[in-house]
Amino acid sequence: MSDTLQTDALQECQSELSSLRQQIKMYYDFFGVISDALIIVNKENKIVYANNLACSLLKLREKELYHLFLDKFLQLVPKEILDYQTNMLYKDGVFSDEWTIKLADGTIKYVEYVATLDQLEEKRIYRIKDITSLKRKEQERNVSVQMFADLLNLAVDNIVIYNKEGIIVDVNPSFCRTVGVSKEHVAGKNIDEFVSPRYMEQWLEGKAKVDQEGSVKGEVVFTHSKGYTHYEYTTSTNMLNGLYMSIMRDVTEKLIIENQLKKSERNFTELFEQTLDAIVFWNKEGEIIHVNQSAAKIFETDKKDLIGLRLTDFVLTKDARYYYLVNELYENKAIRAEMFFLMPNGQRKLLEFTSRMHDEDHHIITIFRNVSEKYQMELQLRKSEQKFRKVFEDSIDGLILWDSSGNIADINESGMKILGIPRKLSTHTVYDLINLDPENARNFEDYLKELDQNEFSSSIIPIHLKTERLSM
Repeated sequence: MSDTLQTDALQECQSELSSLRQQIKMYYDFFGVISDALIIVNKENKIVYANNLACSLLKLREKELYHLFLDKFLQLVPKEILDYQTNMLYKDGVFSDEWTIKLADGTIKYVEYVATLDQLEEKRIYRIKDITSLKRKEQERNVSVQMFADLLNLAVDNIVIYNKEGIIVDVNPSFCRTVGVSKEHVAGKNIDEFVSPRYMEQWLEGKAKVDQEGSVKGEVVFTHSKGYTHYEYTTSTNMLNGLYMSIMRDVTEKLIIENQLKKSERNFTELFEQTLDAIVFWNKEGEIIHVNQSAAKIFETDKKDLIGLRLTDFVLTKDARYYYLVNELYENKAIRAEMFFLMPNGQRKLLEFTSRMHDEDHHIITIFRNVSEKYQMELQLRKSEQKFRKVFEDSIDGLILWDSSGNIADINESGMKILGIPRKLSTHTVYDLINLDPENARNFEDYLKELDQNEFSSSIIPIHLKTERLSM
């Protein structure tokens, strides 16, 4: 009877064992088809089971994983954290956290897991999910957020972030410095409060346009405690968070300089066109690029016809002196000279000119002055002087040139013979040569007065020489 009981007990145990094996197989089959990687380790932390997703996650075959320690993949996790995670699992029976794992080929992955403790089998079951892509996106997002924060704080341009109602959420330090208000005082205000009334309409139109197109550019003037600031701005919106960001560049000084420049250009244009001197701008190739009306008048050509012509083609004679002046211009960047020019109508003119070369663009500005009449007058004067000299020297009468102080400038040969004096007259005056009789002194003074008033006088005045008495 005991043998029968033993046989029945053995059969019952075998039946129960078979049922347990079927259940285990069913569990393992279930583990193999779940959507997450599953790893089971024993109390020594050796891997005793891994499903296909776990093998794929760790890039090893199932046989290669068996009997490997799970710690092999957790080298990047500090031991203190691993000990803490294990203690919490044994304490609560279930624990979830994240790991940074390093695969055999050096690949780094980020995973999150849920660990369950099987106290009967003294095993730990880890359900693991690969979150590497999510982690990297999070890191990129964190980097982007940090970069934006750095940009916001370090940007030279003024940046204001505000919501749809215009309430300011954040500003950068540049904006605070410009308007003279701290971030704490400006946050919560409406950005429209800073807009100048003259620009309010186009500012509001720009905000409405942002909602339709996503971004808008424009100009606006902000008024604040320090005065006003003229901005060129770009406003864009983020549809996800509903915030607006305006990046504004301070162009106040730029506009002031531009206005001053325009005023200077107007003044230059007026001076350029109204000056009596002829002004010509030309390049290194000799081509005329700009002239004023006086230049057109001197060169006997319309302004538009002068543009593009070569200034050097007007030079009458390109002799050694011409090439010397050209070399001096390129070496010293400036010259001053006179030269004959031949005009398109055949007229020959003597022009006095000053040229200066600009270092920046190598353009040359030349100011001309027509000195032809002066040249002709000088020629006539020299001819008159020559005629006068011939009459002066050849006259049989004694002639003396003297100034209002009585200093003798010149005396002809006949005069020196009559007066009996040598050529050297440096110490002589009319008063040295004429010894007046005391009774005739008054007559000589009357003669000088009449000469001063009428620029001409004819008188007879006796004078005493060493040997004789003369009348003049």
